[in-house]
Amino acid sequence: MGALAFVVALVLAHGNPAPRPVSAFGTRAADVDLAQLVPAGGMLDHVWFVPAGRGVPEIAVAWHFTLPRRLLEPGRPAARYVLTLWRRQRVGPLGSTWMPHTLVHDSAAPLDGHSVRLADVTGDGHDDLLVTILCKDCNHAVALVAVYGDVRGRVRRVYRDRSITETAWGAERGLLWFDEPGPAKVVCCPEYRVLTFLRYDAGRWRVVERRREPADGSDPYELRGWPHP
Repeated sequence: MGALAFVVALVLAHGNPAPRPVSAFGTRAADVDLAQLVPAGGMLDHVWFVPAGRGVPEIAVAWHFTLPRRLLEPGRPAARYVLTLWRRQRVGPLGSTWMPHTLVHDSAAPLDGHSVRLADVTGDGHDDLLVTILCKDCNHAVALVAVYGDVRGRVRRVYRDRSITETAWGAERGLLWFDEPGPAKVVCCPEYRVLTFLRYDAGRWRVVERRREPADGSDPYELRGWPHP
């Protein structure tokens, strides 16, 4: 599968079961029955608990479903993968209500334990979600990445979907960083790597530092982020 076809496959959304709000007899994420967070016909894959910090607790859930036979396309897998963020919306005397926000609707690429990482990169005191969808059938670590956070009490994509190749990324000291290959005669062997740090400032991302790192395997950021180039 080529990189362009991979990105197109991620944004297709049809035939997937939709999560509905759930109630819990308690106010903590631990009080929520995880079985309720996946709709009928879906299978739970991974769970990440997002601490409240200066916001509210959240639960990120990766799950998958199988497309009906009538929607299957030749050469494409039947399984579709979904990422839903559950946010505590209301608290009452009998417990709490959790609302679903689907971040990835219908991915042909699976979500694994590395697909979501937590870090506060917007500076609001609440962890954001660094989401990586890695193409399992592509060469050169092709992936689609995005950051989701809370903006004025609502879940928003604060860093756009971006396709990366041979690039590690992550968060450090409140900054978002990308470690990507520099110029090369062939894609496997860049002359050096380029490390870029970004700061979220008033709704925009600003480059605060960009520097070269060696491409001989001694660049410490290559293996600190995900995916591994």
